[in-house]
Amino acid sequence: MIKAKILIIIFAVVTTISILGTFSEIHATEGKLEVWEEEQQVEEDKVKEYRENIEKEINKNGVTYKLKDISEQENKKTISKNKEIEKELIVKTTNKYDVLNMFKQEINIKENGYTGTLKINNLSLKIEENDTYKEEYKVYYEEKYENVKSNELNDIPKTIKKDGIVYYLINPVWTVVETQNIDGQAVPVSYNGIMKYEAIEVRTIVSNYKATVKYSGELKKKVVDSVTFKLQYEEIPIDKGENENKQSNMLPTVATTGTGIILCSGIILLSRKNVLIYNYKNNKWNLVKKTKIKNNENKINITPIKMDKSRKYKIVLSNMLFNKLRNQNIIIKYYDKQFICEVKEKEIEIMV
Repeated sequence: MIKAKILIIIFAVVTTISILGTFSEIHATEGKLEVWEEEQQVEEDKVKEYRENIEKEINKNGVTYKLKDISEQENKKTISKNKEIEKELIVKTTNKYDVLNMFKQEINIKENGYTGTLKINNLSLKIEENDTYKEEYKVYYEEKYENVKSNELNDIPKTIKKDGIVYYLINPVWTVVETQNIDGQAVPVSYNGIMKYEAIEVRTIVSNYKATVKYSGELKKKVVDSVTFKLQYEEIPIDKGENENKQSNMLPTVATTGTGIILCSGIILLSRKNVLIYNYKNNKWNLVKKTKIKNNENKINITPIKMDKSRKYKIVLSNMLFNKLRNQNIIIKYYDKQFICEVKEKEIEIMV
């Protein structure tokens, strides 16, 4: 009986020392404010809405934090488009090889943030008349007559149409080929004739040509795809008087007997949760469950009560539990599935 009482007293003393040590630690860290950081990647079209709805104060694990700093980093992606342009030159020749050598083989383009190089398409070359004028010129035609009896023009046509051109007689040329002696005079009795005709034609003279060629290629530019926000929150310090009241209220009433000490400390230790379970949804971690791992088992049940959860979970162990389970395996239960994880960090992320 005496031994039992001694054991009770020893346990009570140890428990009380542990509790008092905890509150000593609280006093030791008083004045050092905790920092909570969040990182979120937001699509470019939702950045404005996200920026306007950043919370100025948040509450995490019972601690209230106020927004201290925001940093933004743009995440860019490359987009591309096909581009075709046409260039022209005024040239004096229709020789394709000579004309192509007058054009640049490549053109560098900058357009609305896009950049790229376009290459010439030789097969697209076109050469057409550009500057012309009309010019009149004379054309001639001759008609021959042989051994005609008279050099009169009565039977000679005054106009002749050949190949669509109307010629006009301008110069008849007669040659005497035979004469006859009459009364002592040589009288022509036979003639050869060359009838010379003339017409006016119009032709088009080309002064120069317009050469056109096409260039084609791909243009690229970088655009903002999303923005990564890094939010830093700082703990809001509790008023000193209020803090002292809270700490005094947290201290258990120590009974005057060993039994009373054991009862109060036992209630605190048994009711204390040592595992927090978060679910990742809507681009943030949400606390969905608090639980406790008992001393005699290494199993955590993360099965949700409601079905509106994602499959990504984070399990956060208390300092005491982490020190106890470090480098050990724990079982994580999700419905009828079980996952074995080795405890390396206080926070364990898992996809179920």
